[in-house]
Amino acid sequence: MTVEKDEETPLIRKQSTGSNSGKKLGLVNCISMVMSMTVGAGIFIFPNLVVDQAKSGGLSLVLWSLAGLVAASASLCYTELASRIPGNGGEYIYLKRTYGDKAANTFLLACGFIKYPAVTIIICQSSISYLSNGIRSTDPSTTELIVYCIMAVFCITILVGVSTKIASSIISILNTFKVIGLISIIVCGIYYVVTKPNKDRLIKKIDFSNSTTDPRMIMMGFFGCVSSYDGWNALSMVAGEVSNSERNIVVGNGVALTMTMILYVAASASYIVVLPETLMKTSTAVASDLGKIAAGPSGEIYMIFCVQCSALATTIALAICNSRLLTRAARNNQIPSIFSLRHTRTKTPLFSIALHFLIVSCYSFVTSIKSIVTILVIVSWWFYLLCFISLIYLRYTETRKPRFCVPIIIPIIVIAFSIVLVATPATIPHGTRTLFLLSICLLLMLFGISYLTALKSLPIPGKHAVNAASQSITEWFVKNMNFERSLE
Repeated sequence: MTVEKDEETPLIRKQSTGSNSGKKLGLVNCISMVMSMTVGAGIFIFPNLVVDQAKSGGLSLVLWSLAGLVAASASLCYTELASRIPGNGGEYIYLKRTYGDKAANTFLLACGFIKYPAVTIIICQSSISYLSNGIRSTDPSTTELIVYCIMAVFCITILVGVSTKIASSIISILNTFKVIGLISIIVCGIYYVVTKPNKDRLIKKIDFSNSTTDPRMIMMGFFGCVSSYDGWNALSMVAGEVSNSERNIVVGNGVALTMTMILYVAASASYIVVLPETLMKTSTAVASDLGKIAAGPSGEIYMIFCVQCSALATTIALAICNSRLLTRAARNNQIPSIFSLRHTRTKTPLFSIALHFLIVSCYSFVTSIKSIVTILVIVSWWFYLLCFISLIYLRYTETRKPRFCVPIIIPIIVIAFSIVLVATPATIPHGTRTLFLLSICLLLMLFGISYLTALKSLPIPGKHAVNAASQSITEWFVKNMNFERSLE
């Protein structure tokens, strides 16, 4: 490992300097940010996958609770990292400080080309399944799923390209319906139990009978739970802007993740109690099915509307975030420099937004949500694992003690869990093991790109011609088409 202490990227330097008076995010802002990033479409998508793997309602609720505790423990580790390495950027600056530019740049590419596009397509496919089940009571065909996903992402691309401000305003409005929909699911579950005469039989649906004892199936069910809590690291991205960061990040993460865990466990219990067992395991639209059973056709339409609001809010946010990551990758010379340009009027990185659309369109041809989730979890938690290890490394190599330190047992437990989570797919034969190998190959390929782009004098045939052509195209757009180089 290499510890880089003196060099910061321009992005981080700009946002991490200055007095504490320039820091705008207080405790309420922190709680709101984590809640908006964590409470997403996952709770409308993954409950059936979790129950199918766990084989019982009780075990699935335990998995949802355990995933919340893991997310909270991981956020504590990131709080200490934010105290040791102040500034915005999250994993990017943590990996850069400990492992160097190549690891940090590999993380950028992994997020830009794997993580955010994969999450986007999972949400798009699930929201389209909800619409199809609501309109014609059947799942969409493979062709329809691909076409509708591409159309949906294209519309979102246009919106994000026109105005980031308008897109952000829409996100704020849609987030309200997302939370209302989740609370409605919980209310439906409570109402259903209270009003039905056979309460004992309903409550028994959340016991542990028929629970699987296969640890591999349990971990695969856990994948869905962990994916739904993704967003627990949101504050690390803006840690340099949080006032009284050690206190507000800890308390903000603690309150937000506790509330999220309560909402998720209660919503999952409602699904299990209201839906018949076979429907719970096979449905691709559990929220709308719950609404239909609890309140009839109007309840189904209402839940479909809430799911669409949640999906749209999340996919817009992902398009905004990923386009900025791709812009950063272009500024680091990892991808052609044309993707570092933004339009002078809209101030949006149109080429990076278009690249995001193309990447997601390619993912749309993978119609197995379980496969995409497997790759997503392996890639995401690989980088989380590296950050947890860097915390242990920095604790024993740096003499400066930060204001906030977690008990050493917490990062050790989270490291052990991360290793098990990443390695579990390798123990499952056939398709899942193939997905594991594919994920490792993708990570190695992205690291290779980061390594090669860092070697300025590498004698690759045609390298200089390609670079010259890329620069010429970039300069032409700057001079003739109202574009400028992004400094974000």
